[in-house]
Amino acid sequence: MQVWKQMTQVPTFFPQHDSVQSMKQLMRIREGKILGGVCGGIGKYFDIDPVLIRILWVVLTCLSVGIGVIVYIAAWILMPEETENITEPPAITGE
Repeated sequence: MQVWKQMTQVPTFFPQHDSVQSMKQLMRIREGKILGGVCGGIGKYFDIDPVLIRILWVVLTCLSVGIGVIVYIAAWILMPEETENITEPPAITGE
């Protein structure tokens, strides 16, 4: 019976409820951005130094006769900007 139960289980390809919030999201960064935060966001998503992403982007833009600029602008428009993660309210200081 146990073998039959294992054979008839349908694998799930979608994350469960707890892991949905822990999934990475591709977003433009707010801090440390050079132009629009696209390369920094891609670097953060793939856990790569954003400088390497920027160098690769420039090289590919030069090799593709400027198509990278159009792709960058499209990514700038389509990628959402990361939200501020405020965990605690700012301290109120007296005068």
